[in-house]
Amino acid sequence: MSSTKNIHRLLFGALVVMAAVQCFWGLSFHPVERWDEGTNLQVVTETLQSSSPWILKLNDGPFWEKPPLWYDAGLVSVSFFGNSIFSLRLVTAVAGFLLVLLVYGMARAWYSPLSGSVAGLVMLSIGQLWQYNPANVFATHNLRSADSDALQMLLMTLTVFALTKALQSQRWLYLGALLTGLAFMTKGPLAFLPTLLFAVWVLGQRIKFTSKSVLTAFGLFGFMVLPWHLLMTIFYGGRFWNEYLGYHLLARLGGALEGHREGGWYYLGLLMKPEFFPGIGLFVAALAFGAWRWVKRRRFEEFVLLGMTLGTFVIISLAGTKLAWYLLPVYPFVAVLAGGMIAAVLDRGLGLASPKKVI
Repeated sequence: MSSTKNIHRLLFGALVVMAAVQCFWGLSFHPVERWDEGTNLQVVTETLQSSSPWILKLNDGPFWEKPPLWYDAGLVSVSFFGNSIFSLRLVTAVAGFLLVLLVYGMARAWYSPLSGSVAGLVMLSIGQLWQYNPANVFATHNLRSADSDALQMLLMTLTVFALTKALQSQRWLYLGALLTGLAFMTKGPLAFLPTLLFAVWVLGQRIKFTSKSVLTAFGLFGFMVLPWHLLMTIFYGGRFWNEYLGYHLLARLGGALEGHREGGWYYLGLLMKPEFFPGIGLFVAALAFGAWRWVKRRRFEEFVLLGMTLGTFVIISLAGTKLAWYLLPVYPFVAVLAGGMIAAVLDRGLGLASPKKVI
């Protein structure tokens, strides 16, 4: 028993070290990437120099391409470490590091200690999470770039974990609502997917929550989301909604903005590139493992992991604008499933995942 625990502790320690190196080493070495890193740096610079730092600025006007949470975190980082691309990438790198540890924790809690370590290693092996433009594909967003993806991925994954806990204690529902609001304020409506899957599960299983708890959850979500939207409406009125909702959201979903038009199988093609993902076989096998576990045990854990993976994949495939980094939110949930699957295989062959089996 003790030797098995020591093995898992060593694996976790190695994972922490590797994740820290992967996330933080040489953050400032890579030049600023077009277009978003340069734009984001300019937004933070102009906002710092303005007389109203609570309103994001670009080219002497308001910036509404995304909600402000990641930029606000960037302003805090810049105030401590100086106005540089390093300061903005640091926000993403911290989120990425915590995301790897969260994937480890979820796989460990839902499957086994070995599953956690394997899931973390799968995250570290996914090229798109760490490289700029893998396979010479325009893909500049990752867990080290000065972009908001990593922070939203962290908050959405935390939401999934909190909502899983909410099935045992309604108090976790409040945390899920807060996290959903924060994820939305980072990069928009994909943040609703965990809550949508949770609602489908609750209705399908006929699980009852009190009216008070549901209303409180909605109130907490509104507390996170409404103030900024009301402030922008007061200051800019219809112009804010035309640009923020009409152009940056609806037009992006319905049409190909800035020429980013690809075929319906674009993201599947990216997954087949080893520079993006270790192998399409691993992706399919992980989903098959999740489906098998769900059929066998009917747990919310497999339901939400499959739902987040396939739901995100379908949404981004149907959207008119297709960019390689829209695929990023799929990876944490596939990694958890892959960790559970690979550890189950190793346990069957070596007995590493189950201390009881070793004894």
